[in-house]
Amino acid sequence: MKTTPQVLIDQYRAKGWWGDEKLCDWLDQAVAARPRQWALIDQPERAAIADGNPQRLTFDDLAGKVSALSSQFYAAGLRTDDIVIVHLPNIAELAITYFALDRLGIIISPVPVQYDLFELRHVASEVNPAAYISTSHLKGEAFAETRMPALEGVCPTLCFGQSVRNTTSINLDDRSDHESWRAYTRSLDRSADDILTICWTSGTTGQPKGVPRSHNHWRISALATSSTAD
Repeated sequence: MKTTPQVLIDQYRAKGWWGDEKLCDWLDQAVAARPRQWALIDQPERAAIADGNPQRLTFDDLAGKVSALSSQFYAAGLRTDDIVIVHLPNIAELAITYFALDRLGIIISPVPVQYDLFELRHVASEVNPAAYISTSHLKGEAFAETRMPALEGVCPTLCFGQSVRNTTSINLDDRSDHESWRAYTRSLDRSADDILTICWTSGTTGQPKGVPRSHNHWRISALATSSTAD
């Protein structure tokens, strides 16, 4: 799915601002260049925030977790151009989920953990999600179970952590239908101009508004930030 007019895509590519790299391409490059370098380290107090032990992953470890989780998403029926709401705190699973969804060409719609039923119903009505990804507990609260009513009748809930009724449990280790997943991902014809995310404005003057951004939107933003820092 693309939202940028082709005339602008051609212009930005001609200027060298946009390219062909997608989110998971950057991960693959890092794995090839420095597989044993630390890539993702959870906060030490992670256990006080959400279920699970703190993760400490090299780039090679990270790629393995991404593949395992992505194959579970595939087994759950998620496919290219589906839109998925991601409602997770700042834990390792958040970053891994982004990469795992991108392996399948799925559009990621992350929402802040502060969003409750009212905001989630609005987001769901705007994007018609194929799934809602959450965690069983957040700071001791039954997080997924208390938010699921906003998605009732809309889409299934996929949940990290402890088992929650009426959800599909997901984790960072199981490889569900891995060979079919691998064949599917290899068959995809994707572009860096495709939409990667739909992020939400603060909604200070009304309802939050979804803003689509492609891989190339994020690429140039990251390069500009890096260049400014240099």
